Amino acid sequence: MAESKQNYLVAIHEGLSSQLDKQVAALPNDFNKQRFLQNCMTVLQDGADYSKCDPKTVVRTMLRAAYLGLDFFNKECYAIPYGNKCEFQMDYKGRIKLAKRYSSSPIKDIYAKVVREGDVFEEVIHDGVQTVSFKPMVFNNGEIIGAFAVCLKKDGSMTGAQ
Repeated sequence: MAESKQNYLVAIHEGLSSQLDKQVAALPNDFNKQRFLQNCMTVLQDGADYSKCDPKTVVRTMLRAAYLGLDFFNKECYAIPYGNKCEFQMDYKGRIKLAKRYSSSPIKDIYAKVVREGDVFEEVIHDGVQTVSFKPMVFNNGEIIGAFAVCLKKDGSMTGAQ
């Protein structure tokens, strides 16, 4: 059984390494192949049971993370076994990383908050300038009545969504 798992991991490593070499133009400029391969192998050895997954789906999932420049160790994305397939899932941290990397206007910070009953949330646009005021009650376990996200740009502007 251990030899079978080892053969499985070797097949994935070789397939992934080969595909990374073929697709080098699609990878981010600062991509570190060796580090990425080591992270992938650690995820496959220490994570969920991938033994039932078709190795091609595992390689495809790992490649997707590579193309996007996301890191499994930083929990920016995940490789999740579903039956005989391995599926790619992006975490909110990965989405923030991509937004910061590809935004047409440099981003300073992105955050989201949950608004509960008793919290004070106010969104104001005054003279074309948008501001958000949020004052949560301390240790509030009230019913969730909404949520909002804010994207602060380096130029001082912001974008918000409720």
